[in-house]
Amino acid sequence: MSSVDVVDSFLARILHEIAATTALMSAGTVVAGIQPAVAVTLVEMGLTLPGLSTALDVRAALARLGAGP
Repeated sequence: MSSVDVVDSFLARILHEIAATTALMSAGTVVAGIQPAVAVTLVEMGLTLPGLSTALDVRAALARLGAGP
């Protein structure tokens, strides 16, 4: 997500669908590298993404999933 400059309702819906699908497979979803402006936009839009975790970078995402060092 580090190269995403703008988030809209379509992207938010896609992220939600990914999280819901992986939850059905008993897996987790971690999004890494969300830029601060994108995070602010998500909050301002009032979007919640249940089942979706965030991390600062890929290493932190893998650690959150239990697959990292």
